[in-house]
Amino acid sequence: MSIAPKGDDGKPDLGSALSKSDLKLLADGILQSCDAADGVKDGMVQNIAACKFDPSVLACKGGQSEACLPQDKVDVLKRIFGGIKNGKGELIYSAWPYDPGVAAAGWTAWSMGTPKAIPPNARNVTLIAGGVAYDFMSPPEQPTDLVDWSMKFDFDRDPPKVFKGKDGFEAGMEFEAATSTNLDAFKAKGGKIIFLHGTADPIFSSLDTIRYQEALQARYGADADKFSRVFLVPGMNHCAGGPATDEFDAVTALDSWVEKGTAPDLILARARKTPDVPWVNRTRPLCPFPKVATYKGSGDVEDAANFECR
Repeated sequence: MSIAPKGDDGKPDLGSALSKSDLKLLADGILQSCDAADGVKDGMVQNIAACKFDPSVLACKGGQSEACLPQDKVDVLKRIFGGIKNGKGELIYSAWPYDPGVAAAGWTAWSMGTPKAIPPNARNVTLIAGGVAYDFMSPPEQPTDLVDWSMKFDFDRDPPKVFKGKDGFEAGMEFEAATSTNLDAFKAKGGKIIFLHGTADPIFSSLDTIRYQEALQARYGADADKFSRVFLVPGMNHCAGGPATDEFDAVTALDSWVEKGTAPDLILARARKTPDVPWVNRTRPLCPFPKVATYKGSGDVEDAANFECR
């Protein structure tokens, strides 16, 4: 809220905290730093592990006022992508990967909403706040103004109401959190899991999904890869959208894995015609993490055949 200007009602105008040009500058900076790590500059960041972007490079210097960000916005971006922390600096929720999909409409709709909207209409302070208050907290809270409630959410006072319910009983986490790695029964029955996660998802961090897969690997060793795989979708917002190849058939891949025992070594994905996509019909392989779609060094960069999972 610290960088949001005041709206006509005197309250923070969340939708105007970062302008379209601010987000475009951020996306371009991410691409400049991380795009080529997969072997070709193509407007996509496939290798998030190799992306060491720092928003500080965008900070205005020496009287500069264009093509840069004020220091307070740089500081907020660092806090956003560094993960949610309490007053002690302890991580409450995951950090987020830097991805150019932050400039897409899907990211803005969830994270910021419409400029000058009264009240703010970002889904993360309306829909998600409602989920936290009415569902995730134990006992549930019943705020009359979800936007006001979400803006006053205290990261020291309120998270225990989610993680520990009434009288300290961990009702909320026991019911809501998908953190258990005990999939013994599921594995014994031949169950298979394909996780698909956009690296520009503005609700849930793909780094959190990666951590869960790593926890499965810690429990099951090499067997984890035999029943669970994570496929990241570069550029994709929540479930779809963004500068991404977000059209793919994971159901057939899952069916083949279960019915025929053919584990998916890649899932072919295509770019759809949307306002966020400058390359319609581009194809890419989605690769099982930690493998990355990497350019072979020759051939049409729009064709998945010229990339391989490494």
